[in-house]
Amino acid sequence: MASLVKHQYAFAKDVGLTLTQEEWELAIGFLTRTRHLCHDERQEFILLSDTLGFSMSVDAINNRHPPVRSPSSRRSAH
Repeated sequence: MASLVKHQYAFAKDVGLTLTQEEWELAIGFLTRTRHLCHDERQEFILLSDTLGFSMSVDAINNRHPPVRSPSSRRSAH
């Protein structure tokens, strides 16, 4: 979570003066409305994570596999 806070601060700093108070309030409103759609059987934040590509990034990081090498490439590597 500390990294998330650090990166959101970096994002706000990166966009600088182009991020308006109104845009920030719209984003907070969007997240609030998303939260109100959630319940035990419906988790909209997972869909939001999917839409933003975050779910796949986490999956790729946690399921790294070494490259598959053929028997001939294994022999030539020695």
